Amino acid sequence: MKYILTILLVKALLTDNPELVGIYEYKSAEKDENHYIVFDIIDGQLKGVYFGTEDGKGHGIFFYATDMTNLAIDTEGKIEFEIGDRELFETTQFKIVKIRSQRDEPVGHSRGLLKYKGQINKDKIQLTCTSEFYDCWADELIFERVK
Repeated sequence: MKYILTILLVKALLTDNPELVGIYEYKSAEKDENHYIVFDIIDGQLKGVYFGTEDGKGHGIFFYATDMTNLAIDTEGKIEFEIGDRELFETTQFKIVKIRSQRDEPVGHSRGLLKYKGQINKDKIQLTCTSEFYDCWADELIFERVK
């Protein structure tokens, strides 16, 4: 019974809690390297998209936008998710493109799994990132709501 109640509480948190919906920003040392998390409710479920940057290890900085997988948020605000395969671009993907033909073409791929865990506190999300191949932009990131 406790298990079922927990599932119902988490489901209610994700679908009946519109204050989680929004845009959160991690400010990097360089503004164009900022990371963003966008939460929205789609078909009754909370979905997240992560807009990030990745060190090209001598080839510059690359940008990506990808869905969060295995997204879980508990009733006490603990959050975890993963970022898997991602297409890399030369420019930020945190933008609105109205015409499909105007979208950027990827210049590469990154497949290293990024695992995030942390805590949501009002308008802040504090995360730690781990990666087998050291692909995290930073070990600790603090995102603040911007919208």
